[in-house]
Amino acid sequence: MTVRPERAHGLGRGLSTLIPQRNGGQPGATEIAIDRIRPNPNQPRRRFEEALPDTVRWYLSHRDWWERVRSGAYREYYERQYGHRVRA
Repeated sequence: MTVRPERAHGLGRGLSTLIPQRNGGQPGATEIAIDRIRPNPNQPRRRFEEALPDTVRWYLSHRDWWERVRSGAYREYYERQYGHRVRA
């Protein structure tokens, strides 16, 4: 992936800005020992059985949102907002 210098930092500037560069400028994965990985306390986890009723309630009360997704109307929004990036 080529990163143009004027677009080298920040969201909306290409995937390479979100991936740390390794020595030599090549993006890549960083190895982390599995025993060093800890759950993020700011992302509490719930059991599926506990969370499902809340999820269903959210979808029932946000029908306007998922109807636009289901109909494909959201694609028009993304084409207007970001289509120029795809064509570039």
